[in-house]
Amino acid sequence: MLFGGIICLYFYGFKILDPTFIDWIHGDGDAIFLGWHFFRSEPWTFPIGAIKSFLYPHGTSVVLTDSIPLVAIPLKLIASILPPVFQYHGYWLFLCYLLQGLFAALLLRNLTSSPVLILAGTIFFLLSPRPLTNASYGQMSLVSHWIILASL
Repeated sequence: MLFGGIICLYFYGFKILDPTFIDWIHGDGDAIFLGWHFFRSEPWTFPIGAIKSFLYPHGTSVVLTDSIPLVAIPLKLIASILPPVFQYHGYWLFLCYLLQGLFAALLLRNLTSSPVLILAGTIFFLLSPRPLTNASYGQMSLVSHWIILASL
């Protein structure tokens, strides 16, 4: 699990963990951040996640903006105490790398008892989200491979 955090911080740096630092978000990440920003300032509606002010006059949903609703909806509860510029995407990316390493090691431990093979395989699994974030820079919602590894 520790290797996941190390690899994430090696590629993206510590600045992504500053919730007020948004300069690292580019490309598709801009739309993801804007989806969150509009959602947090929107009044609560039903269905939960609706954003009427984004893509006006039709609106959209936080789900369709790739703003990671699993995190966006609970954070909306405390949006009033968050700084005006706030991003959680760096923490999501960091968490995904941590969990990717954890579940990769647990999966590989079922296949072999060799620490060298477990380490090598875990590093392989930790590098697999990297191409997705580079393909369309900023796709934080596409690095959740740990969910697949956890199910295996």
